[in-house]
Amino acid sequence: FNLGYHPLMINTNGYVLDSVLKKPEWRNWLRQMDIIIVSLDSLSIPKLQQLWGVKRVEQVLVNLLMLRELRQAVDFKLVVNTVIGEDTVEDAGDVLDFANDLGDVWFVPVPINYHGKKSEGSFSFKRDMINREDYQALASKILTRKKQGRLIIGSYHILEMLLYVQHYHCLPTLRPHVDPDGRIAWP
Repeated sequence: FNLGYHPLMINTNGYVLDSVLKKPEWRNWLRQMDIIIVSLDSLSIPKLQQLWGVKRVEQVLVNLLMLRELRQAVDFKLVVNTVIGEDTVEDAGDVLDFANDLGDVWFVPVPINYHGKKSEGSFSFKRDMINREDYQALASKILTRKKQGRLIIGSYHILEMLLYVQHYHCLPTLRPHVDPDGRIAWP
């Protein structure tokens, strides 16, 4: 049974949301959104300035909290998306704690994964990254919190595959779906 519904979502750093939501042409935008994903790789202002190459990053945190307050009037899922790189493992744990402490903000871990190849960018997620103690502790923390029922996007099985860079197997099917145990079936 196909309802033809596709959720409307945006992935943003949220930097300008406070100013655009004041504009008349944006009046209904928030009501049209199903999911708003705010990229937040650290809670440290200097670290975010370094990662993003901009100075006024504190506005992202202000706008995230503004969106959280707006959820009282408008129904949408608010998500924090955190990229986990070699230099941001501890930061990712802080963002997880922050989202969990807020209680109504979902968390998405995104390990940078180049399958052992060196990245051209400022980060590289080497295959041996998953063997680092700090990364192991973070992955364990995320999976434990998922088991506790915290708001973390993805099934336990998919999170485990993602965090530990495990290969997945496509299963023959006529249409894509996710099994209750978290296995992905894709045609």
